[in-house]
Amino acid sequence: LLPACILWDVLRFTAPCGRKQMHACMRWAALVLLATAFLWTRLRLVGPIVGKFRRLDNPLAFVNGTSRVLSTARVHAISGGLLVWPAILSADYSHNAVPLVHDVWDKTNLRVLFSYSVLLVMAVCLLRAWRTQEASGALCWLCLLLLSYAPSSHLLLPLSFVVAERLLYVPCAAMCALVGSALDLMPRRAKRSWLLHVGARALFAFSLTVAGARTMVRNVDWRDDETLFRSV
Repeated sequence: LLPACILWDVLRFTAPCGRKQMHACMRWAALVLLATAFLWTRLRLVGPIVGKFRRLDNPLAFVNGTSRVLSTARVHAISGGLLVWPAILSADYSHNAVPLVHDVWDKTNLRVLFSYSVLLVMAVCLLRAWRTQEASGALCWLCLLLLSYAPSSHLLLPLSFVVAERLLYVPCAAMCALVGSALDLMPRRAKRSWLLHVGARALFAFSLTVAGARTMVRNVDWRDDETLFRSV
């Protein structure tokens, strides 16, 4: 979250000069010090996690080359799918819960390609319009989503898990804010198009209704341990 705070400050910071620039640098220095103190404390209390897990916990950490790249991309697509529509949840993704991908022509790569394409198109559209207040806010939420997911993305260091839903809370909050900002931005970008206005409002109402219904269904699963494990 601390890098996300700095990035938020950078994107929202306009006309850097004099005292404003100094205040911004002081805020960034404070955030860097906090991040350094947090990492030092964590390493002292917990220690490094590299090498402290088995292949059973995370098979992805024990493969290399094309299989590593394709399997990591599949994990990203699964995590993105959980943010968009958490139809199936699981408390444990270890062992073979997420099979490794060894072939470029594997059909699961279509889902990966679609996920990355949506993310790329969204980023390009927001970057093209980021100087407006609404677009810069949406871009900040997108950056928060990516930065908060980065530590569990298997791109920075080997991890002791494949997918961890407990680490998707902050990305989920950023995703909700991003969707809200995008729906608010759509009609503003075409004020003369009543169809876009109506479409954005209808899309928001549909998303809210479907997500609310899904939440009510999932709440019943948490009644006790038996209903929870039966729902997985």
